[in-house]
Amino acid sequence: MPVDCLHLESLHLAVVRHADRVCVVAEGELDAGSAADLVAAVDRALDDDPFRTIVVDLTGVSFVDLHGLRALDGLEPAACGERVEVRPSRAADRLRARMERGVMV
Repeated sequence: MPVDCLHLESLHLAVVRHADRVCVVAEGELDAGSAADLVAAVDRALDDDPFRTIVVDLTGVSFVDLHGLRALDGLEPAACGERVEVRPSRAADRLRARMERGVMV
């Protein structure tokens, strides 16, 4: 199975191609310095593999700032389709919950 890796200062991205799906796996911090790279990796996977499901695995993301959350929200239109499945990050869920409660972040 082919694997492409990108090591950023705060985030490690791996794109793993399986027969039936492509997994974009993120580990580390999703922030202002790495959010655009995650979106670019997902966009590239969608373009390169038009018939396979794209799984965005964020379970290894330990920190998300507002830039990262905006990037995840930007994936939502694609995630509504049948081709993209997002496995959420607990860090992103915590930030969303705080924002919904009106707690300043």
